[in-house]
Amino acid sequence: MRPITEPGVYSSGIPLQPNKVWRKTAALVMNIDDMSKRLKSLERKVNQQD
Repeated sequence: MRPITEPGVYSSGIPLQPNKVWRKTAALVMNIDDMSKRLKSLERKVNQQD
């Protein structure tokens, strides 16, 4: 753990989990931006077909 050296508000949103669950969650979080872009692209394609 590192000391906090800059003032401000710090947050974390992942509660204590077994390591196996945490590793899966961390991998998903790392890819959430790409997944969001893919979802928006798919939504646009579906809406164009209507």
